[in-house]
Amino acid sequence: MNAADTNRSIPARPVLYVRATIWWLIFATSTVLLTIPVLIGLMVSYETGFRVIHVWLGINLWSLKHVCHVNWQVSGRENLPPNPILVLCKHQSTFETLVLPTVLQSPVFVSKRELALVPFFGWCLAAADTILIRRGAGRSAIKQMEKQSVERFARERCVIIFPEGTRREPGAPPEYRIGGAVLAQRINTPVVPIAHNFGEFWPRHSLIKWPGTAQMRIGPPIPVEGKKPDAILEEVVAWIEQQQQEITVVDRFPYKRK
Repeated sequence: MNAADTNRSIPARPVLYVRATIWWLIFATSTVLLTIPVLIGLMVSYETGFRVIHVWLGINLWSLKHVCHVNWQVSGRENLPPNPILVLCKHQSTFETLVLPTVLQSPVFVSKRELALVPFFGWCLAAADTILIRRGAGRSAIKQMEKQSVERFARERCVIIFPEGTRREPGAPPEYRIGGAVLAQRINTPVVPIAHNFGEFWPRHSLIKWPGTAQMRIGPPIPVEGKKPDAILEEVVAWIEQQQQEITVVDRFPYKRK
């Protein structure tokens, strides 16, 4: 969050609610209208389907920027190696799940299987090569993730994992899980860490989208050869959380204000 954003006056809540409601109407309408084209495109090929997905992303990110006045900046794109790559990303908001596919090439998410049951959105998610894992499956979940990730890597995909498992509020103590690091060690692939403060502008469980400019930072790949999962995760957490400290302004969270 830069000085211009933190010092700029924020509109009254009724205005923010109206903006957010308009955005959700655009999101719902575009999702319903583009579900069939996305599914047909994915039946043709992943690339064809993803071109339609990019249309959907473009509509919703454009409206987020111009209706809700929420913008974002991405730094570190030069750190991205060619696919296949494994990304471990901070998870704060739905916001980053819309931005990441516009930044990464041929991305697939590791998501909980229940999301595939969500009408329209979930159907497209399931069809788009997403790695769907049964929540609470423990070690078997890691085996499922490993098997499916190897398959996606063979198709030159970028696999995205949220190592905290669920969305965390900005400033909340981190709770990273070992699964992504275990996967990286087993398949011997470098890890690209990503930090961001998107949750400050689109908080979880919130209708309002707070105006300003969010930051996303892509780190250099972390080599994993000869390292144990604990050591890999320690490096990932150290890099991400250092970036989080630099871009997070806890006492200025607009949604904390009364």
